[in-house]
Amino acid sequence: MEITPKNQSFQMQTYKVAKIIDENYRIKTFELGASFKGKPGQYIMIWIPGVGERPMSLGSSSPISVTIANVGRFSNAIHQLKEEDLISFRGPLGKAFSISKLKTGNQILLVGGGYGVVPLAYLAREAKKKGIGSTAIIGARKKDDVIYTNNFGGAKIIITTDDGSEGIKGNVIDAVNKIFGEGEKFDAVYSCGPEKMMHRLAEICIERKIYCELNIERYMKCGINICGACAIDGKICCRDGPIFTAKEALRFKDFGKCCRDASGKKVELH
Repeated sequence: MEITPKNQSFQMQTYKVAKIIDENYRIKTFELGASFKGKPGQYIMIWIPGVGERPMSLGSSSPISVTIANVGRFSNAIHQLKEEDLISFRGPLGKAFSISKLKTGNQILLVGGGYGVVPLAYLAREAKKKGIGSTAIIGARKKDDVIYTNNFGGAKIIITTDDGSEGIKGNVIDAVNKIFGEGEKFDAVYSCGPEKMMHRLAEICIERKIYCELNIERYMKCGINICGACAIDGKICCRDGPIFTAKEALRFKDFGKCCRDASGKKVELH
């Protein structure tokens, strides 16, 4: 079913969960019985009655899917859902990753950590449709945390784990430095994952004069530029982001250092 109502992004939509995929011991993908014209990097605001509303990155738009780690009260409530249960959401919202200026034959580098790989896999599949090649560097703490490796549309995959239980022992920045050191060339870099990692990646891309976009997360309450909870140095993340260029991100004083919690208090990033 294609969602096509006027102003669909701001209207609450409710659809059945068509399929649930167990990605690993704490992460599930939920596919809905609907599709829309979303893009990689955009998100939806999922509403669970009696629990609240949270932003979730799109894993695909046809069908609509989100991949969620069970890390708290809200995500635990979603993990209790079964196929044929209902999910309500608003979206798609936010700015998407941009590949419109890239051409057939161009090469892009995707750098992701944890479940930040999900929108990057979506981007790789969309890039493939345009004849753009992708290399993905996926980071995780250990082998059991590596997900989505089969969802990158045939892209070259490089895995890093902190403990060396799969792929390269180290982090994604180690792999980025290695691949650049070997002389590989890319026309653009895209990233989603831990903010300190993205901060270093942004610096590397600026140093090498490579175009780079980052998916920056902030605590989003409304998704429609009303509450200001996700403000970052004058930008409203839910509207102006969550995708920012490396140059934009490095101008943010808080980028890679701190963010605000649900109460609005600044907390240091780890």
